[in-house]
Amino acid sequence: MAKMSYSTPASIDRTFLDIEIPLLKNSPPIKIFSLLCMAVSASLLFLMFKIFPILAYNAMLSMVFIILWVFTTLFLFRTNEHGEVNFNKLKYLKYYLTNVRKVFTRKSSKPYEFAKLVGILDIDKNNNVIHFADGRKGIMYEVVGNASYMLFANDRDAILDGVDSFFRKFNESIQFHFVHKIEHQDVYTQLGALQAVVDNARDKPWYDKDLERIVALQGQTLQRQIGRNFLIIKQYLIISANSIEDLQLANNLIVDEVMNSRLVFKQCVLEREGDICQNLKSIING
Repeated sequence: MAKMSYSTPASIDRTFLDIEIPLLKNSPPIKIFSLLCMAVSASLLFLMFKIFPILAYNAMLSMVFIILWVFTTLFLFRTNEHGEVNFNKLKYLKYYLTNVRKVFTRKSSKPYEFAKLVGILDIDKNNNVIHFADGRKGIMYEVVGNASYMLFANDRDAILDGVDSFFRKFNESIQFHFVHKIEHQDVYTQLGALQAVVDNARDKPWYDKDLERIVALQGQTLQRQIGRNFLIIKQYLIISANSIEDLQLANNLIVDEVMNSRLVFKQCVLEREGDICQNLKSIING
């Protein structure tokens, strides 16, 4: 049979100061901690009047001081739904009153100051390794998946089995972080193909200067129209590990997957230090 009412058991970390007692018959209960805070505040207020006698001789100044003291006391010793006192939050002011949170917003500045807010301390120029605040190491890839192939039953089953076996190869210390960005359409490959057409045609007997003008016009169209007005969704993968050795092992597994299987990633390109900085800058700039 169901009970008519249920009671919540007291928390195991409850102390003597968390006990609630009613001051009046129909008044809500008050914690002993709040009563002690009120007593301490009243004692300090009395001490302030003793130290600064001018407060006692000026009625208006005394009234204003008492009101401010009461509101300050209520704010500092007020507790939230988790029982945390606002007074404990004062220690976080050092992050706002100093240059700890200072971030340079110039587009020419490196994004490291902003990246520190999300745990990235530095990026090694020699091996393109990302150093995180917790001591972990990471590398970044630009990846292309095989989601479009999952429309077909046979390919879907093969991809799901391949993804399952792929992630089982990594140990528990390896972490995967996927980043999705909306970027402008890259036209470098198309521009390179157009330039290759011109270079291959220079030695031909039918070569004409008008061909260069046509290719230049097409290149301008690609840069100004396609590259600026069309957006694409790019996916990046950041792999982090506890050590360089574990990170190198994870990199070898990814290279083996791309070279031999391609069920998980159709394409995977390692990002250099400059590319990572540019990606972080684009996130900052929005």
